[in-house]
Amino acid sequence: MHSSYLIHNVCGFKLLIMKKIFISIICILTTVLLAYSGTVHEWIFPEKTVAKNINLQISKTNNYRYKVYHNSYAMVNVTVISLHKNNIDTLITKDFTDFKLRNLSSYSKTFNQNIHVPDVSDKKQQIVVVYTIKYTSKGSTLMIPNVKYIGKGVTNDNFIIHI
Repeated sequence: MHSSYLIHNVCGFKLLIMKKIFISIICILTTVLLAYSGTVHEWIFPEKTVAKNINLQISKTNNYRYKVYHNSYAMVNVTVISLHKNNIDTLITKDFTDFKLRNLSSYSKTFNQNIHVPDVSDKKQQIVVVYTIKYTSKGSTLMIPNVKYIGKGVTNDNFIIHI
């Protein structure tokens, strides 16, 4: 009876060790799976990306024919950036050089810019147009910064900068 008791204890002890090893392996595999679940999900189900087209135009909002505007100039700086988590990427920077305000109507057709931004992840990225209008007249300068967010789901956007 004593030997059967020992055999039973040894088998029970082996079974207990096997259970602990099995539970440990399951815990390790679960931890690894949870740690890499986002990456695995992206491999299996890659996120759909879209292309965004932004049409920039400069338009006059004032009649600059008065004498006060004869020596006045304007300059526009446009920067398109992509925001993704903590990253800011500059996609394009465009300077529309100094031009006389009184001649703006003759320039207006030349100030069109189409910007194509491929592979935008609408769920994770935000496209932003940052522009600054700089007015100069007789040594004085006025700078007006502006920001426009391109909406999620928007693939074509007409963007007019009013001077």
